[in-house]
Amino acid sequence: MRQITIILAFTAVSFLACSGSPSNKKSPLSGKLDKHTNTWLYLEEIKEATVNTIDSVKTSEAGDFSFSAQIPKKDFYRLRVTPNNVVFVVLSPKEQVFYNNPNVMLQEGYTIEGSEEGTLILKTKEIREAINTHRDSLVQILNAIPAEERQAKQMEMENGFNNFVQESLEKVRNIIRENPKSLAGVIAAEMLDPDQDFEIYSELAANLKKNYEYSGFAQSFISRVEQMRATAIGAIAPEISLPSPEGQMIPLSSLRGKVVLIDFWASWCGPCRKENPNVVAMYNRLKDKGFTIYSVSLDKNKVAWQEAIAKDNLSWESHVSDLAYWNSVVVKQYGFKGIPFTVSLSIVS
Repeated sequence: MRQITIILAFTAVSFLACSGSPSNKKSPLSGKLDKHTNTWLYLEEIKEATVNTIDSVKTSEAGDFSFSAQIPKKDFYRLRVTPNNVVFVVLSPKEQVFYNNPNVMLQEGYTIEGSEEGTLILKTKEIREAINTHRDSLVQILNAIPAEERQAKQMEMENGFNNFVQESLEKVRNIIRENPKSLAGVIAAEMLDPDQDFEIYSELAANLKKNYEYSGFAQSFISRVEQMRATAIGAIAPEISLPSPEGQMIPLSSLRGKVVLIDFWASWCGPCRKENPNVVAMYNRLKDKGFTIYSVSLDKNKVAWQEAIAKDNLSWESHVSDLAYWNSVVVKQYGFKGIPFTVSLSIVS
């Protein structure tokens, strides 16, 4: 149930860097697009909440282009044909980057030269693609095995695949460790589990804060790591003190001495209501062993909240809500973007 993710506005875009041949040493970004001839291109800077166009050019009949805008500081920028066809590249005042793509979609199969960050992004993408290729090949092999032999073979193959993934992720960690001041480290971090690798996340965020305080891309990552810090393994959970349905303030710290599951939910949340029987079963199984639940609702209707507590048999005492929906103070405190969301902790004396 516990979900901690890093979701940037542009992380769904694939990144790739390789080799090419720069044609304009004075341009911060030039290149060739075989499938986009006589087409307007837009170079955009990324702020934390906005994207602004800083230059535009039209490709030649051969698909060549060259931007002339000055790049003030090293950062991620966006190259756009249409709102649904974009790619992100790192540009710097000290580099002339050449981008080449023979495909229609800008984020697919492109090569890039002149960007140190691009080389690191390529390494990360190669690792990701190797994992995907390995998985797909195993699926093909498994599907070719007779059904009666498949289960035993699947367990063997899964063990081997898991070992391959762990070896691959260690390569990703090394990319970040060896390049602690790199913006590309954020792309690499996306492949890691923030629970297991929170120290790497935290160190990367600290370095980005020192070196790229001006970067919207970096600030987005830093902000999310700060939110994740509240629920990182070993962290001290932020205090919550909200009213019960009867109006009594119930601080989280009042459960000191117990093992506590903080359950963020709401009466209007279908997945939460489906999960509630499992939460109830857990409570009934462990309540005599020092375990309890602190339920925090994102409801905005008190009656609906109370009715859901009764209907779902949520019999523990600690139910709280400020009835502020997604504007609840707990959303920012605990950094979640969806419910149900749970955090397990031990409140020691």
